Formats: sequence, C-alpha cells, structure tokens
Amino acid sequence: MADQTEPETTESEKQETPAKSAAPEKRRRSAPVPPPPAPSMRGPLLIAAAVGLVAGLLGGAAVAGLWHPSGGSSGGSEKFNTAQIDAAKKDVCGAVVLARQAVANNMHMKNPDPENPIAQLAVAANARLSLTAGAAYLRGRLDADPATPQEMVETTEHVAGALERLNLSYLVGQPNSEREQLGHDLDSHITAMGKLCQ
Repeated sequence: MADQTEPETTESEKQETPAKSAAPEKRRRSAPVPPPPAPSMRGPLLIAAAVGLVAGLLGGAAVAGLWHPSGGSSGGSEKFNTAQIDAAKKDVCGAVVLARQAVANNMHMKNPDPENPIAQLAVAANARLSLTAGAAYLRGRLDADPATPQEMVETTEHVAGALERLNLSYLVGQPNSEREQLGHDLDSHITAMGKLCQ
C-alpha cells in the first residue's frame, strides 16, 4: 500500500504544480513585472576603480619623474660660478613669493554671489588650483635653475610639498584642525625660505 500511496501523491503533486504555475503566469500577464535584477555590477565597478587608481598613481609617478629627473636639480652649486648661483637664488626666491601670493589671493577670495552654489564651487576650485599650480611652478623653477644651492632646493621642496598636502587636505575634506596645522607648516617653510632669500 505504501507503493500505491507514493504514486498518488506524485500524481497529485503533478496536478497541483500546473495549477500553481498558471496563477503566476496570469499575474505576469495582467501587471507588468520588473525584470529580474541584473547581476551585481559591484565587481566590475570595483575593478574599474582599482585600475583607475593604479593608473593615476603611475601617472603621478611619471609626472614626478619628469619634474624631478634623477640628474635634475641636485643643488650641486659647486659646479657653477657665483653669478649663476646668485641668478638661480633670485629666480627661486621670486618663484616662492609669486606662488605664495597666488595662494594667498585665491585662498582668501570672496564669493561675489553668496547665494550661488556654482560661484561658491568656482571660488573653492580656484583656491585648490592655486595650491597645485604653486607647487608645480616651484618644482619647475628648481629644475630650470640647477645652480640653486642645496639648502634652498630642500626648503623649496618643503614649500611645494606643504602646498600639495594642504590641497589634498581640502580635496578629501579633512577637518579644519588638520588643515590649520598644514597651514602652519606651510608658513614655517615659507618663513625659512624668506631667511634664505635675504
């Protein structure tokens, strides 16, 4: 009897299954059902982000290599005469003053239309651009002036690095307390550079 019961339940299950599957088909036909969710796009997005990050780092390293070639501004002023050294010092000191002015002007720029969020973003973008441009300009002047004394090269590099760190701090949204410390570091490097430029 057990053998007869099993086939009957199997038969009844077979009969119930079409009835159950017919009901969902009617529902699908009567109301639009959204398509099944697409496979997760997180994997490809994470891979693309990682590739982009690596490409950015490699690009940054390549640019840094162009700005700082191994045989570039080594600060070996002993190979140069006094006139060349003085000209290099004057040029690098002028570059630091110019970069400082650009940063000061743009960091303290007032939004001409406080109600306009686009204008607010433009002012903030100019401030960040001045930090990046100042750092790049200083490094460019060091490369153009190989007669710059080593102490001045190192101090100018500190100024450029402080400008970049401050810029990145703004870009990642670090708290004001951290940016204030970076600003103090920048000021101390600029003060040290001012003493070398006297």
